[in-house]
Amino acid sequence: MTKSVPTNVSVSTRVARRVAELEETEAASPPPLYGAVEPDALDAVIDPSMTASVTFTYARRTVSVDADGAVSVASCDQ
Repeated sequence: MTKSVPTNVSVSTRVARRVAELEETEAASPPPLYGAVEPDALDAVIDPSMTASVTFTYARRTVSVDADGAVSVASCDQ
């Protein structure tokens, strides 16, 4: 599922919030994001002027972030 959130929220925060929504928990409840990806590096690499995307596994989910900051989250068993 892809969901865009306001651009004034960091990409790493968007990922944590989106996974928490899917887990129906608070954003602090999933494991720390830094266990899957360096949050500052993720924030730095996502740039709308680029065509790159980042995909990683976090909290038993596959997370993809496009250059425009759109966050897609899917269950790892899909």
